[in-house]
Amino acid sequence: MDWSPYKIKFSDSPKKTEVLCFSYILSYSRRQYIDFTLDRNFYTLIRRHKDAFKYFDGVAEQCLYDNEKTVALRWEASRPVFNPAFIEFITHYQCRPVLCKPRSPKTKGKVEAPFKYVESNFLNARQFRNLQDIRSMAVWWLQNRSDTHIHDTTRRAPIELFMQDEQSELQPLPAHHYDCSEIAYRVCRMDGFLEFQGNLYSLPYEYIGDIIVMKASNEIFIYGAELTLIARHERIAAGAGRKIENPLHRGSKKVRYGLEPIRELFLQIGDAAESFLQGLKQQHPRNCGFHARYILGLKQDYHCDDINNALKHAVSYYAFDGQSVQHILRAKSKPRTLESIRNEQAGQELLKALPLIKQRPLEEYTNLLLHNRQDDYNAKNSNRQHSDNYQRAPEDSETDNDTQNY
Repeated sequence: MDWSPYKIKFSDSPKKTEVLCFSYILSYSRRQYIDFTLDRNFYTLIRRHKDAFKYFDGVAEQCLYDNEKTVALRWEASRPVFNPAFIEFITHYQCRPVLCKPRSPKTKGKVEAPFKYVESNFLNARQFRNLQDIRSMAVWWLQNRSDTHIHDTTRRAPIELFMQDEQSELQPLPAHHYDCSEIAYRVCRMDGFLEFQGNLYSLPYEYIGDIIVMKASNEIFIYGAELTLIARHERIAAGAGRKIENPLHRGSKKVRYGLEPIRELFLQIGDAAESFLQGLKQQHPRNCGFHARYILGLKQDYHCDDINNALKHAVSYYAFDGQSVQHILRAKSKPRTLESIRNEQAGQELLKALPLIKQRPLEEYTNLLLHNRQDDYNAKNSNRQHSDNYQRAPEDSETDNDTQNY
């Protein structure tokens, strides 16, 4: 398995788009599976694996990988340390991952050479509208060109060798495929949409500025703070640039632009929120709802505690607008990603599981040091006494001998 980057000029886009070709090839028959993506993160990796396993209708006993972080974290004492999340996925299919040795090109396997065939036979002299078009064309190319061409090494068509000798050697697929759903945090935008992989999915206006949870599988599931399902959409191909809107999510303009629908959510920021709202309504009586939503959208990049401190600072200088609060945050606070929320929650759970550690009084350490010094002093005196006795022993022995000889 390997990746190869390409810059493709799609007819729907004025600029070239960098895409990544995922390639999975069976070593005996040389039968290949390819797909194109915009990224190579962990969820993309395991989804492409699952598609490859479905395409071959089976799983090889082992697979060779390059040293990418989504598969292996590092090498230690000449042994690989695999990514635990990838281990959970790949062992679900009873496949053993094998890593290429660092700085050893001979262990790269057979997957890199077929990229030249993809470049010369599939990408060469073809035009594509967008990412979805190149992916659908790749499916046709695999069945009508890659599977049936005569391979330079085996002198056979990959599909023939696969059907004749290799398919029966593959491990059967599990009864249920691995759940490759991606879980992510998002902040609902001011226009009532959630952005994911270049597409927009609608939410009710009541959730503008709120932190929500998204689960992306074959569909897009969107949950509120209490994990109640608030929206569900068909998942669109990444990079399609489409806007999916449910008419039921669109209420009156008062809900979209007014202050009252989001007042309670804004007050949850902190103790400075109420005084800021009072000043905001006085300075901007006609569009105070816009500024409040603008500030709520800052939760995408800043912690609520930092926003609350910025509101306090803004109140002291009578700066009652969204951009002023944003300037204060840029100057005084450090941005954070929404994914750090998940890390913080995991850290809190870990602290609960660990035993309580209490700091000892400094007197205990002082007594311990004094005790060690006394032990060292006693040990030195004991060694000196043994040394003196050892030196005296030969003199006594010689005296006794002289006496006997005399």
